[in-house]
Amino acid sequence: MYKLLSVLVCITYFHSTNAQSASQVILGNGTLQAQNSMYYPVALVNRQGQRINGEIDITAEGNPYYVNEWHKATITTFEGVILTADNIKMHLQANKVYYKKNEKEIIELSDGQIRELTFNDVQEGKVTFACGYAAIDKNTVNTYYKVLSSGTYNLLCYIDKPLVETKNQYSGEKRTAFETYTAYYMVINGVIKAFNPKKDVKNIEKYILTADKKIHENFMKTTTVKDITTAAALLNYINNYN
Repeated sequence: MYKLLSVLVCITYFHSTNAQSASQVILGNGTLQAQNSMYYPVALVNRQGQRINGEIDITAEGNPYYVNEWHKATITTFEGVILTADNIKMHLQANKVYYKKNEKEIIELSDGQIRELTFNDVQEGKVTFACGYAAIDKNTVNTYYKVLSSGTYNLLCYIDKPLVETKNQYSGEKRTAFETYTAYYMVINGVIKAFNPKKDVKNIEKYILTADKKIHENFMKTTTVKDITTAAALLNYINNYN
């Protein structure tokens, strides 16, 4: 059995001494602002920015990304400009969008310019991340969420992948791995609220506006809302109907 030791670890990159801050990056058919240029290799640091054991350690299981491979993505800015770009990753632990300029350089794209980021070719199909929602809990307007439904009813999933170290209480063996944690939120008429994937799914009718009750009833004739997937299906059904 493993015992949790620490979750206060994050991942970062060595910064080049000549890296430029807030420079422009050409992405496909447009440009975005870059916050930092970051270079390999990867180093593990704690949240105070101190290197763990003073050495580079890339032996952790898993990775901090939504998907580990670089993918083509469609980016929509807050100004409504649509860009297409290759070599994009969503870094869930940092909640940042990264662009691989070449084999040695990764660029962190600045906050406040990307409204939506859509991966069209990941294993599960089309996946969209979005930000710009009101602050809630520890999340800000710059926090990216995976969008499960979009329209009148916005069901969002916040995903974090902290680096967790555990220790086997019998053998003393240590294990370090990126673990996935999720939290769900509902946004209706610009108001964001926490959404419990067990309690609120069972009582999802309380979120349905009066004008949409009939649509909700039609959906329930063929499908039972029993988990987050079917809840998203219901909300997408109503959104598409409207």
